[in-house]
Amino acid sequence: MPLALGGSGSPVRELNLMRDADIMRADRVLKNGMSAAGLARQNLAKKRRSCAIREHFEEDFTAVSSSARVFRQPEKPLTTRLAVTSLLIMLWAVAATAFAGGEATVLESGLRYQDLVVGTGATAETGKVATIHMTGWLDNGGVKGDEFFDSRHQGQPIMFKIGTDRVMKAWNLGVVGMKAGGKRRLMVPASLGYGSKGVADIVPPDSDLILEIELLEVK
Repeated sequence: MPLALGGSGSPVRELNLMRDADIMRADRVLKNGMSAAGLARQNLAKKRRSCAIREHFEEDFTAVSSSARVFRQPEKPLTTRLAVTSLLIMLWAVAATAFAGGEATVLESGLRYQDLVVGTGATAETGKVATIHMTGWLDNGGVKGDEFFDSRHQGQPIMFKIGTDRVMKAWNLGVVGMKAGGKRRLMVPASLGYGSKGVADIVPPDSDLILEIELLEVK
């Protein structure tokens, strides 16, 4: 039976009482003329019993402490708060991204675009030179399909004069009105991209595209 912790029935108090009782019994034994050898055997037995009780007490104390720790673990209030906070931050980030993107603007040419980040620098206009980074994907039913180009992988941005016929029509139409530092997503119909020719084995003929452009500089 486990020993009680604390109070008048604590193991420490019981050991003290046993010690006092031993002293009293030893006095009585001596008065009654018990041999020294008999008294020594009795004391040895008492000590063994006391050690056993102490060991039992220590085991019970360890068990109670472990149970208390196990009982407290499921609460984990700080961990729970952090998890909730992280979830709220993620939801806020998703909402902020959706808000930044907004609804797509549709041009007469059929090009659609969304401003992901509105820049604060110079405005891109026809006749000026734009420096951009661009990533391109095949349009897979309105979502990004296979990536076919990323200027960052080429190690340098792209420079072109806005309004010339040396680049695809979507670039000329898509960057106009952007400000340096901005990012824009273009949903490009095949007629404004690589048309019926495509690009070798990279872009099939008559492929709609999704482009994301970061306008680095306007001169």
